[in-house]
Amino acid sequence: MERMKLQSNQVASERMGGIHRRYLRAVVSGFSCDIADGHRFIGGNVENVSSTGFKMTAVEDTFPAEDFYYHTVVSGNGKHYKIIAKPCWKRQTDEGLEIGFKIIDAPWEWTEFVLETVPGQKANIPTHGNA
Repeated sequence: MERMKLQSNQVASERMGGIHRRYLRAVVSGFSCDIADGHRFIGGNVENVSSTGFKMTAVEDTFPAEDFYYHTVVSGNGKHYKIIAKPCWKRQTDEGLEIGFKIIDAPWEWTEFVLETVPGQKANIPTHGNA
């Protein structure tokens, strides 16, 4: 079978931009994130969330976003979620760094929040029992 070739940059950006994502994301507003890197705390805004990650914006340019596990606290709607996460990608913008984090460990409350926030997530949960 012949490999499918990407015909243009537009097709590539659509594939990488989320049309073929495994997990849906939801845009959130009013959420912030603090990262502890062992030497200091760095803050930023959380732009979108999923069950496996989140996107952080307006991060200081000096944050290295290296391939380490970071202790983070995502805050919003009066709640605080302690999450261990690892940077997957970073991009420089005029407002600072944008960083995509993969969640390594999160509390059950985070899972409940994502189930309520991200459309279609409740339908993807397997049910057990006779109900």
